[in-house]
Amino acid sequence: METIGKACEEKISEEQRCYLLNEQWKAIKKVGGTFSKKKNLMQELGLETDDRTALSVQLLFPNSETNGTPETRLPTDHILKSTVSDLIAKQHWSKLRNLINPADPTGFILHLFQPGFSSDAIFSFFKWSQAAYKVSYPPQLLCKLLVLAAKEKRYPTVRSLLHSFVKGGKIHSVSSFFHELLTCSDEYHLNSIIVDMLILALVNNSKADFALETFKRAGDYGFTLSVNSCNPLLHMLVKEKKTGEIEFLYKDMLRRRIALNLFTFNEVINGLCKEGKLNKAKDVMEDMKIRGVMPNVVTYNTLIDGYCKNGGSSKMYKADEVLKEMVGKGIQPSKITYNTLIDGFCKDNNIKAALKIFSEMKEHQTKPNIVTYNTLINGLCGDGRIRDALDLQTEMARLGLQPNIVTHNALINGFSKNQMLVEARELFDQIMKKGLLVPNVLTFNSMMDGYCKAGKMEEAMPLFDLMLIKRIQPNVSTYNCLIGGYYRVGNLEKAKMMLDEMARKGLKADIVTYNIQIDAMCKMGESRKAARLLDELYEEGLIPNHITYNKVMAGYCQEGNPKAAVSIRRRMEREGKKPNVASFNVLMKGFCSEGKLEEANSLLNEMLEKGLAPNRTTYDIINGEMIEKGFVPDIDVRLYNDGGD
Repeated sequence: METIGKACEEKISEEQRCYLLNEQWKAIKKVGGTFSKKKNLMQELGLETDDRTALSVQLLFPNSETNGTPETRLPTDHILKSTVSDLIAKQHWSKLRNLINPADPTGFILHLFQPGFSSDAIFSFFKWSQAAYKVSYPPQLLCKLLVLAAKEKRYPTVRSLLHSFVKGGKIHSVSSFFHELLTCSDEYHLNSIIVDMLILALVNNSKADFALETFKRAGDYGFTLSVNSCNPLLHMLVKEKKTGEIEFLYKDMLRRRIALNLFTFNEVINGLCKEGKLNKAKDVMEDMKIRGVMPNVVTYNTLIDGYCKNGGSSKMYKADEVLKEMVGKGIQPSKITYNTLIDGFCKDNNIKAALKIFSEMKEHQTKPNIVTYNTLINGLCGDGRIRDALDLQTEMARLGLQPNIVTHNALINGFSKNQMLVEARELFDQIMKKGLLVPNVLTFNSMMDGYCKAGKMEEAMPLFDLMLIKRIQPNVSTYNCLIGGYYRVGNLEKAKMMLDEMARKGLKADIVTYNIQIDAMCKMGESRKAARLLDELYEEGLIPNHITYNKVMAGYCQEGNPKAAVSIRRRMEREGKKPNVASFNVLMKGFCSEGKLEEANSLLNEMLEKGLAPNRTTYDIINGEMIEKGFVPDIDVRLYNDGGD
């Protein structure tokens, strides 16, 4: 000990001084007996022996063997605790640091939980010590802090602590956390509040799986959760498209009698609609009515959007039914309601119904916005009604809605698809010259697609070069236009070059790329080679669509091999795709071309039995390939004209 004392008198580094001081404290800690014995030992070691320092030692290393009476000890403890509290309150951290064993700040903070120290002192010291010592505190201490904060209704502190614990990865296991929490507190209500806030902290730190596990385990432990934590968890699950978990959470919330609100039901309906589970979404809407929560405009808009995007063949009929129910309940459709329906009808190629909704929108004093007009202009262009689309553009400008790049892209695309390339180029050049609008990849793709479909590759390629000059990155659709164009003019070498360039740039071929190649191969009489691409599609993680199968079937039929086309149809059905009207048309035409009219007639009846409505192409086949050849098909009144192809 003499050596230690002498060393303290020498000029040594701060690091060495701290080390020696630690050794001295260890020696003091081992000493039994009274407070005065410890004070004497400190004097022998050459340490400061004012009452404040000595009393700090008594706090940090209390000895059960002290002979002092309660009367002599209490004033000492009171003075000491007051001193430490004062240092913390005034944030005299450098002085306080001298009282703490740097290897064990946890020990010091646990002492602060003794009676006589305020919670302010505990939380203030904890906050400082995290930065000062950079230690990872044990779960036991973390739970003690949470329980203390919750007891005093310091809910912002509870939230802050949980957020930092979760962000720092200090909660590794839900079960171990619950165990520590129950060790620190057996107050059911208090623990439920902490667990509820833990779920929210996990959600806010994007830990959906951990949050869901906490929700499940909370049920096992009997903790009561609130809608305040469950709703954000639901929202995250919807965002991550975890439909199974959404359904589980919803049902379990009902089972645990958590008070669901309008937001809860709307989130569940939204999640189910996004995954196409529309019947279940409708059931949830009925549930909410039973529980006294009335659907609002958001509920109805969500369901309408679900039907428009994922409702199958009768989707728009069902969407319209929801609209009628909404109006019947006295809920005024919003701009979003109308825009969603207009978009749905346009994508369903029912521009007449879209325009009807547009008229209703204006009748109900709901002002159309630029999204409304752009959707209709695009729909009209797709329907070949360019004049009407231009009239709408004039109308929107008259109402003070400035046509944007989306408007112009729709018109360029409409002109291009209707072989009005001069008009398309004029509009394209206006955009480039005026500089009021910034062209994007869709602007170039729409213009190039028109040239490529017309076989004008000498016009398309300079636009491709201009894209690069303008630093607009070509996408898969850009290359699909060019690949299709080169195949169309019979330049297989250039088409292959574009395919290779696309791959070099890291752009993955999509189903459209494959459909273009399959179509080209079939037209060159290489249907068997095209059929082999179906296997390659699956290897690339792509799923063939109706166009893919129909093109291969058409290829075989053109080669006079309808039986091979039928085998592709069987494969199509095995792989989960039901033939559509176009599929039956291809096969009927193939059998008619081979003079097998009875087989074609059987296909026609099968199509009708499946509830598929014949289209204009079907009529052309019946008239041109069957009736004109003296064969009267055996059909009934179900055959009717449903409009174009």
